[in-house]
Amino acid sequence: MSCMRRVTTSVGDAYLASTKQQVRGKKRLAKVSTVNVRLLKDVTRYGKEGSVIPLPPGRMRNQFFPRRMAEYMTQAQIKEAGLENVTLERDFTFGIKDESVKAAEQEPSAAPKRKVVAVDLDLLSGEQATATIAKLIPKNIDFYRQAIVPAAPAPIRSPSLPASSVLSEAAAGVKPPPAPLDPNASIFGSVSTSDIASSIRAILAEDKEGSRLVLGPEDITFAVETEEKGRVKNLGTYEVHIKVKGGEQAVRRTVTVKAQEQE
Repeated sequence: MSCMRRVTTSVGDAYLASTKQQVRGKKRLAKVSTVNVRLLKDVTRYGKEGSVIPLPPGRMRNQFFPRRMAEYMTQAQIKEAGLENVTLERDFTFGIKDESVKAAEQEPSAAPKRKVVAVDLDLLSGEQATATIAKLIPKNIDFYRQAIVPAAPAPIRSPSLPASSVLSEAAAGVKPPPAPLDPNASIFGSVSTSDIASSIRAILAEDKEGSRLVLGPEDITFAVETEEKGRVKNLGTYEVHIKVKGGEQAVRRTVTVKAQEQE
């Protein structure tokens, strides 16, 4: 019996050993990282038509072969082409330069540069501009804005009438007269140096000499500092100084902000 046990054990160990060797052999044969293929057309970053390069099997199976971009190369074909001892590599730079050149050719040509011609404007000098403003601009310029009027007080109800009675406005009480408008009342909006410059330019544009004058809001200042720089927000008369670039003296004028009549 002991002899039979030894024989049985030896046969089992031999079988297991042979099985393990076969499994290791299968794993070694299945380890394939790339396959050799021949390109059937130029492929950017891979190579030109006819080049033999290595490719991952999955990429060849799913992309290159179905699209007829490459065909498989057998070991016999590799040997026949004299590439048996040659290290095959893809060309990572193939087509990149060509694409950049094509892109540059396809870009629309730059628009022709326009010829810049210097134009000599026949403008007035600073002294001429000052004299023209003093001659053409009136002593005062009027602006009209809507005044902010305080709410009228409630009418005085006669004490002899009961509070619950509903009467006409005339019978209910005496309506007080409207309060006189404050000459310095606040206005909706404002009058700014831009508004004044626009009015002055409109006057100058009607004159041949005045049309040659350049005037902006930066050339106009209020004689007295206002609550908000460069603008007034109340009725009244304000002195302004007009001094153009190059002029030695400022031209003094006044602007009057008047209440716009209510419709």
